[in-house]
Parts: sequence; structure tokens; C-alpha cells
Amino acid sequence: MLHIEEKQDSIDLKTAIELFDRLADMEDLAFGYKRDGCYARAHIMCNTIFESGVIPKKAWAKEGSNGGFLNFHPPKSELIQWSWHVAPVIPVNISNDKTIDMIFDPAIFDGPATSEEWSKAISTDVDKVHIVNSTEIATGFRGNYTKGTSIDLDTNDEAKRTLEGYKKLQDEGQRSVLPSQTRQQAIEEHQVPENGKTWISENVEHNEPNDVLPDQSRFTAIVKPTDKNNRIPISSDRIKELGTYIPFK
Repeated sequence: MLHIEEKQDSIDLKTAIELFDRLADMEDLAFGYKRDGCYARAHIMCNTIFESGVIPKKAWAKEGSNGGFLNFHPPKSELIQWSWHVAPVIPVNISNDKTIDMIFDPAIFDGPATSEEWSKAISTDVDKVHIVNSTEIATGFRGNYTKGTSIDLDTNDEAKRTLEGYKKLQDEGQRSVLPSQTRQQAIEEHQVPENGKTWISENVEHNEPNDVLPDQSRFTAIVKPTDKNNRIPISSDRIKELGTYIPFK
């Protein structure tokens, strides 16, 4: 298991890929259910990163380029819209004299991503991505766990329960994610694997979606993640608070 003896503020590229791969293959984090749960995944990943000897940050985004929803179109899957999104961050030494904040989001990418890559993937502007220490509250948010709630003594158990429910909703098999610049660089320099045990990298182009929430009467929310059938109509304000919506089918 990857472990760094002393807590570090930054790591090299090879170590970053090794740590990313460890996080990406944590099956309990339900990366295959992308519609919700980013906050729980980010919390558990930050704990794992810290236990590995690295001090993590978090990247937060709460609106798309046009001020509406964040749009993410995974390879071989339908469009997902979020009202906000969060993922862990680690400063990575990409050369002898350059260290940059890299976003660790295994639900989207095959490796650590730059703020530019991440913001493009979720259809927002890089200046709308806020990177802060993992326990700080980002600008425009009211909490450091979800958009409106902060970490407390019950957060670890709550995050695990949330993801246990979403594991039952995710697709079976390897998930498809987008390629990252760091993975390509690491493949060339360090001979790291191209794909992981639980994911495969695919570069797929999509048409740009409209950054508008459709008629809310067509949408529902899952109230209890463990029960696929427990669905009720939800208001647009509540959708914004939850950070996701699920089309009625």
C-alpha cells in the first residue's frame, strides 16, 4: 500500500498516478454512479490521501460557464447535470521547477487533471473552480462537506452509508472515463498501465449540451439511495441543494 512517511504538501507525478490508481479502484466509492455522491467520495478520498501521507485540498464548482448547471457527458453514457461538484486536490510536481494543483476525480478522468481539464469536462470556466484546504469553505458555498453542510463526527459514517446505497444503483463492469494529460505523460515516462481494474479510458467527443434545466415536472429524486423505487417529485430549489437530478423514466 502506498504510504509516505512524513506529511507532504506536494508529490511527484509517478507517486500521484500511483495514489490516483489506488483511489480509482476503491470499489466502495461507487464511482460508477456519477449522478450524485461526489461529496461523500471526496470526503473519503481526502481521508485516504491524508492517511497516505499527503495533505489534500478540495476543488469546488457550483455553476456552468453560462451561470447554469454543470454539464458532464461521460463516454458511452447520457448527459449528467449537477448544480455543484467537488473533488480532492493534491499539488503535483510536474517538473523540477513547477508544481500545480491537480484534481483527483476518478468518476471523470483516468488520472489527476489540471483545473483547465476539469473545468472543461464539467462545462464551466476555470476561474469558477475554487480550490481550498479540505476543511475550508469555498467561496459561494455554506459547508465543507456538501454545498450547505460541514464535516462533523458523523460524516465518515454518513459518507459510507451514502455510497453503500449508490453502489446498488451503479452500472456493472468497468466504467468509462476521460483521458488525462498526466496519465499520457506517465505512460510515456514511467510505463504506468493505460487502464485500471475498475475503469477504462476513452476519448469521446459530444455535442455541447444546452446549459438549461428541463421542465422540473419530468424529474424526480431518490430520497433513500437504497431504494430505487422510492421516488417523489422535487422542486428546482431542492434540486440545486442536492446537486443532481434524475430523469423520470
